[in-house]
Amino acid sequence: MDFITSDTHFLHANSLNFEGCALRKSLYKTEEEMNEGIIRQWNSQAKPGDTIFVLGDIACATDKKIAHNLPGIIERLNGHIILVRGNHDTYATQKIMAEHGHIVCDYYEYKMNKQLMCMSHYPFASWNKQRYGSCQAFGHCHGGYAGVGRQMDVGWDNFARLLTVNEVFNLLMAIPVHITEHW
Repeated sequence: MDFITSDTHFLHANSLNFEGCALRKSLYKTEEEMNEGIIRQWNSQAKPGDTIFVLGDIACATDKKIAHNLPGIIERLNGHIILVRGNHDTYATQKIMAEHGHIVCDYYEYKMNKQLMCMSHYPFASWNKQRYGSCQAFGHCHGGYAGVGRQMDVGWDNFARLLTVNEVFNLLMAIPVHITEHW
């Protein structure tokens, strides 16, 4: 099965204090509790053969803390991760992901039912084949931006779980096409 999420922010104690992260704050009290809770929820859904798209910010910490702690977290997560790089995905994070056999990219297009789901860390004003019904999944906003038309923030702070790509695709396909007049 294919899953999608963003902004897990492993190792980032301060994410528990973000204004837009009420769900995260209600579930976790400490960084350790947050890390363990996300791992437990992730593994309750994803199996070893599944693919998980993480639309950026899998972790957020200093390179030293990431180098010391992220490998142990990644080794415990079920599935093959495709990390669509976010603003907090440092060189150390990218190196660790690659060393563990995961993919790191800046943008990803997923085809489903002859339609595209464009995946990025950031919401776009316009995306590939938008006027032909494609959709965009993004992160970064921690629930602070709902998107326009067939866009959706799939972040951990909105759902506190992995979403299936099929679930997101079906939700987005139910939204009318919004055409941005930019050309």
